[in-house]
Amino acid sequence: MLDGRYIQVLRRPNIARKILDAYGVKTTSWQNIDHLPDEKMVRLAIYERRLHRPARTRKEIDRTLDLQAHLARMAKDSQEQYFHCHDLGPYRLDWNRNIVVMCLLLFTGLLLVKFDHDWSIRTGIGLVGVTSGMMLSQKLTRFTGPRKLKS
Repeated sequence: MLDGRYIQVLRRPNIARKILDAYGVKTTSWQNIDHLPDEKMVRLAIYERRLHRPARTRKEIDRTLDLQAHLARMAKDSQEQYFHCHDLGPYRLDWNRNIVVMCLLLFTGLLLVKFDHDWSIRTGIGLVGVTSGMMLSQKLTRFTGPRKLKS
């Protein structure tokens, strides 16, 4: 770890520790440092970025985990956000089918209101009400949750 912020995974920690001790670099346990996040979270971030595998490049940015940037990204991902039914990623509304059903219900309801029978007027008003409720439910329904779901 450099400056309490940047982490690199050592390939051979026993050999690297002997070399670092010879240069006077201090080693300490993860739990003894106050400002560090949970060790499991950092290990998960290392595995997600594949930093535990041999590097394919010499770029420092590709071999280093920046703790502050990772914590900022996690804070942003865990913020509450509002979603409408059409914003939910894998659960998309089938708009074509939904529009066809609403148009048929609305047309049938308006057609039934035109007749002079009492039952047809009531049924037509009921169908127009159901269709209006279907349209409004999609606009008014909101879900709340984190920006990024944990898998």
